[in-house]
Amino acid sequence: MAVWRIAPGTTTQNPVTVRGRAYSASVGGYADVPDFDAEIIVATDHNRGWFVLAKNVLQTSQRPVGALKGTRVFDSTVGAEVVSDGAGKWYHHATGVAV
Repeated sequence: MAVWRIAPGTTTQNPVTVRGRAYSASVGGYADVPDFDAEIIVATDHNRGWFVLAKNVLQTSQRPVGALKGTRVFDSTVGAEVVSDGAGKWYHHATGVAV
């Protein structure tokens, strides 16, 4: 299961319920939501206003071992998207610094 980080807009239904699970976040905040619910929240007409901040959200310890070069994940420990070099090292997407 992948996790998406989604955020509400200012005129968004909040909280929003999908398949019996409720998600909420303050304006300017975010919610980490399983991809199968996040896709519904951001795509459903009556929930417009929620938007995707990042897909594949995980902690540093959860980064995939043996990731292919160019694999991107949002590392919540680092607080940024990181990119794999395919040889076991990960780099901050904007600075190029190894993380």
